Amino acid sequence: MLSLLRHDPAFSARYRYLLERPERRLAKPQALCALAAKLLRTLWCLAVHDQPYEVSRAWPGGVPLVASSSTATSARTPTGNPSGLGVTPRV
Repeated sequence: MLSLLRHDPAFSARYRYLLERPERRLAKPQALCALAAKLLRTLWCLAVHDQPYEVSRAWPGGVPLVASSSTATSARTPTGNPSGLGVTPRV
């Protein structure tokens, strides 16, 4: 997980945001767990749909690079899909 934070700017930015956001800041272990869950959802969608990784699909609303009150919104995408990959998971 730490290697991912060093080499993927989108995951690194999201990690910093989770630590520094103005509302409901996460502790370091909580932020790592949240990103691990995001990584697992992303890998699942990539495997199921046989598509390459694209930052724009993994983070469709954009990754907040700076914690500000205007970006302190829900982690869900506008479509309500928590995976953020533009596909609806099967139930």
